[in-house]
Amino acid sequence: MSQTKEQSIKSSYVVVYELRDGNWEPLGTGGWSEVHLCSDCADGTFRILAWSVDTQDVLMNVSVSEACVYKQSQKRNFHTFKNTGMKWGLGFHKSDEALTLADEFSETVKSVISELRTQASKSAISKEMQHPGSTQHLLEQKGLINPKKFKSLGALSILPAKPSKHKAHDTNIDDPNKVKHTRHGYFDKEKQKFVGNFPDSFKLVLNKQFGVPPKQLPSKVVPGYKAKIPSVLIDLNALLKKLGGYEVVGIFRLAPEGRKNDMIKGQIDRGEDWEEKLNDVNDVNLCANLLKVWFRELPEPIMNTVERKVIEMSQDIESVAAATKKFPEPNQSILLWLWDMCVEVAEYEAKNKMGAQNLAIVIGPNLFNTDSFENPMLAMTFSGKVVTFFQRGIEWRQKLRSQD
Repeated sequence: MSQTKEQSIKSSYVVVYELRDGNWEPLGTGGWSEVHLCSDCADGTFRILAWSVDTQDVLMNVSVSEACVYKQSQKRNFHTFKNTGMKWGLGFHKSDEALTLADEFSETVKSVISELRTQASKSAISKEMQHPGSTQHLLEQKGLINPKKFKSLGALSILPAKPSKHKAHDTNIDDPNKVKHTRHGYFDKEKQKFVGNFPDSFKLVLNKQFGVPPKQLPSKVVPGYKAKIPSVLIDLNALLKKLGGYEVVGIFRLAPEGRKNDMIKGQIDRGEDWEEKLNDVNDVNLCANLLKVWFRELPEPIMNTVERKVIEMSQDIESVAAATKKFPEPNQSILLWLWDMCVEVAEYEAKNKMGAQNLAIVIGPNLFNTDSFENPMLAMTFSGKVVTFFQRGIEWRQKLRSQD
């Protein structure tokens, strides 16, 4: 493979999608990727290159030509890019800083395409006289890019997806895209967090654990579950056990001190070593509360990932066991994991006074929201159905454990 020394003139962090059969399908693991608009002054070509932060797999390696179309959807954080019949989506984080970078990325790519179209419309003689780096120079004049901020991507073993370098090739042969980028930030599987030379603003995005879809979180394989379980849940539960939380009266019912709760939650979201700090605080109720908060702050609560009637019509052990199969992964595995954790807590009911019913009452309300209800009475009724559903789930898992 050839080596390229092209530079990144704009970059950001996104979730990369591809349009397949009318649906946007996330590429790779569906997590965050580093995206770069790359420029090669030597031949005046551009491309968009994106690789998974988690696996380092290249997910997007596409030439930017005058035929391309880059659009920003009605949602400011979602952009689309079309080239040679294929269509990609770039999902940016919704923070103010990330949206500002998204706007800059969009404006720069659009300007590249616009200038390339201008060049393509000129006569053959004019084209020959055109300097290869003229488009990049124009972007500098517009203030869209700053040469001082260009990033060298290092030695990439990638065959560049550049039409001008492949004019003698068979046009029916696509450029290879199963390549790896071996530099920059990466996911440390042992520490279960992202490390590397990320901008500070993106470290907050990459390490955030609360309010993030489970598929985008660092997760671990736990025997007995089809999908991986978010590491933050496993770690919080492990510390809860270590501190003897299962034997504390009213565990999951008592609220911790708000200031300490926010402090530890912030440390978790920043990817700091929070476990030692929480261990020093020695507050089992804080551990238990953060577990509830994690579920409460999910963008889509677990009980909202199935139709409402699934919950309403499943109010006994047998129907709950059957209904669980209707939950999509990884929500199904996470729900089963939560029930099994409650089974372990309930084993100490004689000490902690928290049996299946009490656990369902304090944990159940964190698993759904009633935003879609216009009638408050219907919302209240559904809330009761969720609590019963959750209680029967604990009882079902208790029954399975007793049979082992």
